[in-house]
Amino acid sequence: MVYQFRIILDAEDDVIRDIAIKSNSTFEDFHHSIIKSFGFNGSEIATFYVSDDNWNQGETISLLEMNTNDLIMSNIKLEEIFNKNNKMLYVYDFLKLWTFFIELNKKIEVDDKNNKPRLIFSHGVLPENPPEKKFIRDKTKNLDFENDLFDDSNIDSFDENYY
Repeated sequence: MVYQFRIILDAEDDVIRDIAIKSNSTFEDFHHSIIKSFGFNGSEIATFYVSDDNWNQGETISLLEMNTNDLIMSNIKLEEIFNKNNKMLYVYDFLKLWTFFIELNKKIEVDDKNNKPRLIFSHGVLPENPPEKKFIRDKTKNLDFENDLFDDSNIDSFDENYY
């Protein structure tokens, strides 16, 4: 089976790539096809995040093991995740935060002899710099800084000579 994905840069201008890739390919294969299609050199860390219909960030699929709970790209096949979900977030270069929306558009039953991912559509040019990210606090949650930032309920005693 071949999956066709649409990958969209989170930016004001449309920058889109459509990639066809075998369903039994790994997320590492998919990662390499994405960076190649957008013209990145591939020297930066990247992560996929399983997402829901509202693009909420879920389970992590990392290029390298950074957290013991993370799935690793080289160990997970696309079909393992995309049989349950059809949307993901992808972040490339954690200093610049190139962020992409990925959506599975089609599943095609074909006996594809070509094992390599293919770029099947390209629109727009990657900007020189990533779009600026704005981190906005959820104003529906009231923060109690005195109690939220330092919870000392788990501390039995404080040793003043520790430092």
